[in-house]
Amino acid sequence: MTSISSVDSAALVILRQIASPERSTNAEQPETDKIGDVLKRVSNVPTRAQMDAQSAITGAFLDSYDGLDPTVRAVFEFIDSGKLKSDDPTLGDTLKKVFREDPNAVRKNIEAQKEMARAEAPNALMGNFIENLIQETISSHRDRFTAETFVVGTSYGNGVSIQMFEAGSSVAGGTYDFDAWAARFGWQDQYG
Repeated sequence: MTSISSVDSAALVILRQIASPERSTNAEQPETDKIGDVLKRVSNVPTRAQMDAQSAITGAFLDSYDGLDPTVRAVFEFIDSGKLKSDDPTLGDTLKKVFREDPNAVRKNIEAQKEMARAEAPNALMGNFIENLIQETISSHRDRFTAETFVVGTSYGNGVSIQMFEAGSSVAGGTYDFDAWAARFGWQDQYG
């Protein structure tokens, strides 16, 4: 018995579909169009529904807190709480992807900030540490975020921070209207 490779099988399917009676009645369609139509039907390109399903699965994974270190969990909860806002709608998911790649680095960063704060800023809150972590992460992984200029705002118990990351720059800065962005994010009453 002779086996036929999957490439040979695909070629046979294509030839059969091109030569099928219902396809051969359309004399107006050039032969190359017929081949293209068949290739589209037998290709491995995912359908829109398959891509949407994959996106939903990825999103569910990123939103899951299962198995996360308590410090990393607190960072994810901060991101999902509405205390982090941006005009870049992908910011939260991108941060989560980066943080999931090295959760130990996230934990160490927060712990180091807490240690420094004990002596220098004993009233610092977890939100302060997360804000610093987010800014450091955007700066050190700028290529993972949108290439366009974007604004990031964080709200944490004792204040509001709004930073702009300009296109082509990994350092927060630039000229922007703090009051306008605070109002856009709904935080105009949280600072004084």
